[in-house]
Amino acid sequence: MQLPGGIATVSDLIDHLCSINDIYKAALGDKSVVRIAVNQTHVGLDHPVTDADEVAFFPPVTGG
Repeated sequence: MQLPGGIATVSDLIDHLCSINDIYKAALGDKSVVRIAVNQTHVGLDHPVTDADEVAFFPPVTGG
C-alpha cells in the first residue's frame, strides 16, 4: 500500500487504517494490546514506516 502523506510511524499507520473502516478499528483500535512487526522485527508504536516496509499486526486473539 502506498502510504498517504503524514504517516511516518506505526502509530500513524494504525490511526490511518482505523479511519478507513470499522473492521480495522475493531482489530487495531486499542493500540496498547496490538503487537507490530516491521520487516519481520517486532517494534514499538513509534517505529518509522515507509512504503517499502512490510508491516504485520498481531491483534489480541482468544480461543484455544
